Amino acid sequence: TTAPGDTTQPGGAASASADQMYEASLAQLRRGSTSTARQGLREMLRAYPTSERAGDALYFIGQSFAAENPDSSAVYYEQVVQKHPNSGRAASALYNLGLLAERRKETRKAREAYQRVVQKYPQSDEAALARDAVQLEQEAKAEGVQQDRADEGRRDRPARTLRLSYRAVESPRGAIDGQRQRID
Repeated sequence: TTAPGDTTQPGGAASASADQMYEASLAQLRRGSTSTARQGLREMLRAYPTSERAGDALYFIGQSFAAENPDSSAVYYEQVVQKHPNSGRAASALYNLGLLAERRKETRKAREAYQRVVQKYPQSDEAALARDAVQLEQEAKAEGVQQDRADEGRRDRPARTLRLSYRAVESPRGAIDGQRQRID
């Protein structure tokens, strides 16, 4: 017989050990011990790289970096998408890549990530969120185009046609000064 948790055992014991490491690390993450959680998840991945929980472990390492280091977070989310596309966390990882790109004002990358979520995981909750994000971006873009056109109209107007009004403003000395104000 072999010792419990020995990786040479048939799948059951090794998976249980990977599951134990995963659950313990997740508990650390929930407690706010992000570095301890990361260390445990990385150790789980090192010891059990083919575990069914590998995609989840990578995802939660990414989550642990989300607030303090979004670039590191993105690296782990990308690993989930690339190495574990069938993981239950793959759609979330891809959606989070879109959110991170959006925060960095990289709208093209965000849109591409959202479209990939919709294409690869159409029935997921993240696909619904991604559809909403793309729609909002398109609406904002359309409004921006309309606003740009309105702004162009104002910029193209000759200066002599600007209407100016005068308003009375009390100066610090108590006198009334007339100030010009542009009215569009």
